[in-house]
Amino acid sequence: MGNWKTLTMEANERIKQAELFIGAKRLVEPFSYAPTVVSYQPEEIKEIIRITEKQNIVILMSGDTGFYSGTKKLLLHLKEWEVKIYPGISSISYLAAQVGISWEDAKILSLHGREESLEEALFQYDKVFLLTAGKIDLLCQRLTLHGFGDYDIYIGEQLSYPEERITIAKVKEMQQFESNPLACCFLIANGEKKRRASFGIEDELFIRGSVPITKSEIRAVTMSKLSLRKTDIVYDIGAGTGSVSVEMAIAASQGRVYAVECQEEAQQLIEQNKEKFQLENLELVKGMAPDAIEFLPKPDVAFLGGTRGNMEKILTVLQQKNPNIHLVINAITLETVFQALEILKKLEFKNLELVQVFPARAKQVGTYHMMTALNPVFLITADGAVD
Repeated sequence: MGNWKTLTMEANERIKQAELFIGAKRLVEPFSYAPTVVSYQPEEIKEIIRITEKQNIVILMSGDTGFYSGTKKLLLHLKEWEVKIYPGISSISYLAAQVGISWEDAKILSLHGREESLEEALFQYDKVFLLTAGKIDLLCQRLTLHGFGDYDIYIGEQLSYPEERITIAKVKEMQQFESNPLACCFLIANGEKKRRASFGIEDELFIRGSVPITKSEIRAVTMSKLSLRKTDIVYDIGAGTGSVSVEMAIAASQGRVYAVECQEEAQQLIEQNKEKFQLENLELVKGMAPDAIEFLPKPDVAFLGGTRGNMEKILTVLQQKNPNIHLVINAITLETVFQALEILKKLEFKNLELVQVFPARAKQVGTYHMMTALNPVFLITADGAVD
């Protein structure tokens, strides 16, 4: 968006009074009747305003100033001046109007320098709006590979400009589509919506090999204790097959999960399960904690499924990285439970809770069903010492 014809009347009045225009080249070109400066970097704009003698200055931004706009960052540099904002029409509103659909029920994502879990959004929402930065062909190849080829796609390029182009098709038909960098799109489920479990995914759905897996019943309770938010940064230490990592990545769909694992076979399984469940926000970290987590981003939550004798060192590093971290530790033996509780008390963690889960599954014997017990598991939860 950037055509001056889509401006409000109030914004047009302010433009007529302008003594200086600042903005990207494509935005300032229509206003050559007044001095213009091509710049979109907040630091540069601040310096231009500081040295100019002009009083009525207009900074031109494309689209809606509150919708994935550079306005937010720019305002932080303009606190010493009085600033008035005049929003334009957003690309989501414009494209929805052009193709005749509503957008109040759409999940909004941006791929402009961001890591967004698009596939997860498509599992959760029937309609997704996406700012793409172009490369529609690669996007559609990726979505088709992951089973979304029959979704409808509404593509808008160079919206509001004379070169505007709108294309409506199936995702799988756009795998060779050459798009303009100024592109956005709607992705809409057509027919049956793809679904997947988010808690306690069936064990059989994971690629397992010979590496032990955390059973689905234990994962369901573990996920409840983790209490993840969508934007959390999470560590899975001793990730094994990655079954818990997968469920955490689904829950923290706008965050990131780091699966820390030292065994080669398990590392391969994590990568395979990441691909199977289409999780762009799950990252394998090869190595053994605490060394492997030293340079990772600060975690909000950590899950310890295996520590290989390094529990105290790991918990110490986690506390140093985030004194307010939330922890869940799973243990099978009493010795591990006692060790964990002793270390957590020593490090002054708070809100300690110990739960033991006794899962059992029915097994058919003739015409009867008998319960077969699985290994009981202890779940320890704790919070950092900071209120």
